[in-house]
Amino acid sequence: MLGRVRSPVLAARPAVAAAATAAATAGLCAASSTASCAHPKPCATETTIRGKQVPVSSEPGADACVATRSVVFRNWADSLPENVDVESVHVQSVDLFGKPPKQRLGFVKFSASVKVDGHPAPGIVFMRGGAVCVLMVLESEGQEYALVTRQPRLPIASSGFDEIPAGMLDGSGAFAGTAAKELEEETGIVVDASQLVDLTHLAYGATPRSRVLRPLHKDASEGESDAAAGEAMCEGIYPSPGACDEFLRVFLFRKRMSKAELADLQSRIYGATHEAERIALRVVPLGELWRWTPDCKSLSALMLYEKLREAGSV
Repeated sequence: MLGRVRSPVLAARPAVAAAATAAATAGLCAASSTASCAHPKPCATETTIRGKQVPVSSEPGADACVATRSVVFRNWADSLPENVDVESVHVQSVDLFGKPPKQRLGFVKFSASVKVDGHPAPGIVFMRGGAVCVLMVLESEGQEYALVTRQPRLPIASSGFDEIPAGMLDGSGAFAGTAAKELEEETGIVVDASQLVDLTHLAYGATPRSRVLRPLHKDASEGESDAAAGEAMCEGIYPSPGACDEFLRVFLFRKRMSKAELADLQSRIYGATHEAERIALRVVPLGELWRWTPDCKSLSALMLYEKLREAGSV
């Protein structure tokens, strides 16, 4: 479930982020990216982006040190192409989750003064990191069904929104492992990570970021060469790239069940009790999933599954 936060800290680009973080945090206090900064003075007055010192400011109470040292921020900064020039960063909010001393970084929001090819560009960014979601295809008597969860989604003013199981990455970089854990928590179905098929990897696994996130002056036929050594691959699908860094890794899990087992799943209540979750299950004919919910995760997963099945990849 995307509303719950374990930690959005990613391991998608560890080599790049690790090398840049040391340089970027020169002169900053020794605050951990998983705890608030205890430095008595404003500590993050600048950060390094593509070898350039960039001034950093912040709103009162927003810890710019934690924000600019976080893995999500460094991953973003290290991935910016050469034609993007960041002139300044203003940290607006930093949300930490948990209680000291085990707080974890939740969300970061900042605005940046940015130019692309010398022209001003929108620079408001909400960072939450990556997540996983799972399309559960249950086969029974020759028919396919999808298992969806129903739970409150306050940001869209809903007390019961239907969507496929999902959750934020736990910081381990183990996409399939996180997905398997989410399935067990939200549906009660125990799945080994090896039983999950990474649909995003099948669709985009060999696609360099530079081909998907191409400059404005390139069309779809350009930049089709193989990835340069060490170039990061496309992480997943991007549900809201106009404002948020979040990417979704989409998995498929298939299982045969009897009609009685399907009926038993219907309307079950699950969820992590320590996080006050109440999640109801619904079994939906797979062919009706697109009408059942306007959830972008569910629709994207369904499309990838159908297209990859047409291509003989699943």
